[in-house]
Amino acid sequence: MTSETVSKWVSEFSIEDDELEPLTFVLLRDYLLSFNKCKSDYTTDKRNGDIIDDRVISLTADIQSDLSELIIERDVLIGKCDVLRSSCNDLHTDISTLKVSRQCDISNAISDTKESNNEVKDLLREEITSLRSENSSLVTERETILTRLIPSTDNKTSYETGVEGENEMSLILSSGNWDEIIDSHSTDHAGDFIVKYRGNKYIIDVKNYQSNIPGQEVRKLAKDIEGNNCDGGAIISFNSGIINPNTNCVTKENMDKILVMGKNILLLSNASSIPAEFINSAITSLKWNSPSDTHQVIDNNVKQEISASIIKMEKEIISEKKNFQARIIKKQHDLENLKLTLIVIVGEFDDQVNDEIPNKPSKISVPEMRKRLIDDGYDDEANLKNKSLGLKYKEIYNDPIPI
Repeated sequence: MTSETVSKWVSEFSIEDDELEPLTFVLLRDYLLSFNKCKSDYTTDKRNGDIIDDRVISLTADIQSDLSELIIERDVLIGKCDVLRSSCNDLHTDISTLKVSRQCDISNAISDTKESNNEVKDLLREEITSLRSENSSLVTERETILTRLIPSTDNKTSYETGVEGENEMSLILSSGNWDEIIDSHSTDHAGDFIVKYRGNKYIIDVKNYQSNIPGQEVRKLAKDIEGNNCDGGAIISFNSGIINPNTNCVTKENMDKILVMGKNILLLSNASSIPAEFINSAITSLKWNSPSDTHQVIDNNVKQEISASIIKMEKEIISEKKNFQARIIKKQHDLENLKLTLIVIVGEFDDQVNDEIPNKPSKISVPEMRKRLIDDGYDDEANLKNKSLGLKYKEIYNDPIPI
């Protein structure tokens, strides 16, 4: 240290003063220590700051890299979202189009159902009118009964009877609104007729038996329907009932629709007393029972509307059918009374009447009656006793054979 520096320090801090010298020394020493400490702290802070800056730069680079990857991933997700949004818009468009299309199909189905309902109503009204017009004089009815009771001298074979049934069915079908009628009686496993109606095909099997049609004939028809790729079929029995193969019992109604082996089949019993228009309408009603129609998507409101329309139609048909059956039962009672009257009259003519009736009916035993009822599916009726069994046997078979 130079003399000038020492002089400067002595003069500035009064070091020459013995009293102040210790204090000045302590102050200067503390100042020097503080200065050195501050210098050391500054150096440490500077070094730490550089380290922090390096770490910040490194971490910032990593974060920037992660941010860049997230931005890229966000852009990819935005692209996928745009694609999904476009697909969603397309689906909404397809749903709207499908909804309009289904609504049109439903409207058409409802319209066709109402049209069929009106057709059945018209046929039933015509049948009622026809029944009312059939009330002829008592003399005419007696002549008709005599004609039925006197056996015909013309003994027809089963083949001739079958041909008659086919010819009668051909006339009935020709009066209907069919797209095409095919005579298939000469083709194996194809029924007697195949009719086409609004894109559907149905096999018609005609029976002209005097006894009930066995259930195996119905199952055979179901196989023929499948073998000919048809949509359904019908068994038309002109003079007898038909045994339902699902229940092994004779159908209680003249018309019954059943499912056999997954095929829609119409059973039409005693069709000789049913108008041709009703027979044609009953066959066309198979179209509305097609299983393919059940695959359409219909909302609940429309389902309820269609169900309500069907239920209303069924109630009307049941009501008309009951009226029809009531008239038939009344005519059957009148017929029985006329038969009793005729028996009394015939009994007064002795030999002359006996000459007109070559074959006197023989008696039939109770076991024979019960066996025939069981074979034809009338299990409940076969359990009847004595006179009740005989009356039920006569009612079912309209058989004048005495018991």
